Amino acid sequence: MSKINVLFFISNEDSLQFKLDNITNESLIIYFQLLSIFADINEEKKLIELNALHKATEELKDSMKQFVDKYKGEDPRFNKLTSFFRDLNDDEWFYVLPRNDLGLKKSFYIQESLNLLDKGYIFDEVKKILEEKEAKFNNTFSNVLKDYHIIPIPCEKKIYIGENNKKKRVCRFCKKSKEDGATFKHIAHAIPEALGNKNIINNEECDECNSKFEKMIERDLINYLNIYRVFWGIKGKNGVPKIKFKDDKLIDYQNDIFYIQDTVDNDSQEPIDFPNNIKLEPYYSINMMDVYRCFCKISLSVIDKKFIKYFNETIKWINKNKSLSNNYKLPKIAMLLNPQNFNEQPNITLYIRKSDNTCYPLLVSELRIYTFIFVYIVPFSSKDNREFIEEEYQDFWSKFEHYHGAGNWNFKNFSSDIDQDFIINLKLDKKE
Repeated sequence: MSKINVLFFISNEDSLQFKLDNITNESLIIYFQLLSIFADINEEKKLIELNALHKATEELKDSMKQFVDKYKGEDPRFNKLTSFFRDLNDDEWFYVLPRNDLGLKKSFYIQESLNLLDKGYIFDEVKKILEEKEAKFNNTFSNVLKDYHIIPIPCEKKIYIGENNKKKRVCRFCKKSKEDGATFKHIAHAIPEALGNKNIINNEECDECNSKFEKMIERDLINYLNIYRVFWGIKGKNGVPKIKFKDDKLIDYQNDIFYIQDTVDNDSQEPIDFPNNIKLEPYYSINMMDVYRCFCKISLSVIDKKFIKYFNETIKWINKNKSLSNNYKLPKIAMLLNPQNFNEQPNITLYIRKSDNTCYPLLVSELRIYTFIFVYIVPFSSKDNREFIEEEYQDFWSKFEHYHGAGNWNFKNFSSDIDQDFIINLKLDKKE
């Protein structure tokens, strides 16, 4: 019975993982009592049949309350169960699963079924609707699913990637543990907090690497997207930034309004007539390869740690410990600007190759920030034997045909490993 040592609770609006750590006879008895609320247990055969779908009836909520009241002194984490069930509406449907690595297809099925059941559809209706949607899903993703697992990383609630116990942690980027002198006192955001990420946390990034990456590569990605941070009013640790430019202009965000101001004194107080096209040159420079490094660092922060061993060369490159020729070309990054779809939280989806077909890269990532979608290959994997440039890149992109109809993609070269001036061109339409 100890094989089911994780319970994952999912409702329409929330999710909660409960893991049984430090298994003892006493903790197993308590866990057995918790399982008995959601599972059919055959004590004679020592079999547990966990029922996945449940309704938050008054009787079930009362059973949970009695359980928590009885055992909360044994484990304070049981109080989280109280919060989860308190927030459920009467007779709301929810799932209880023995694991949380669901994958895109199963996550889609769970959320859609909960939506339909809570709207009053009966099971036969739900089954029929989901079969139709599954057929459409398979048709859309059929080509990529032949070779890839699709792993969306949840971003709606706090999620902690990797080892919870600080004493057992090993940093993904320097391989150091507590025994080697590594510390894990600070929160390491898998996607930089300055870009709006509050929820996706990497437990397996030590304080030294966290501080180093913030200065070495994350600053370049943040600066690359700086003007959009201001435009959308995205708050980092120090609030929404103001950006000053070399031509005495400043962009600011106040009272939910995006401003472009000329900082030169204007004694006449006459309104300034801005041109339709504005060229802005910030005081900072950007290393485009460091932007790519940061993208890849994000991907390796959220991937299951069992895959990290295939990216030792990638990690050397992220740490700037891998020598490349001056004219080395990285795979291009596909970029799409979709103003109709704003993401309040940055989110990332991983495509991990499951086949041995090395025509395609081991790891591809889709990162959504604000109204941008970035699709990029994580290079230098030991499971890859291609560089994915020129024709090899075209082979890769043809595989991901579900992106082809999404809009006008730009394919950007981020191979330059030198600091360079960054020019921003704005096109403005005047209101009549």
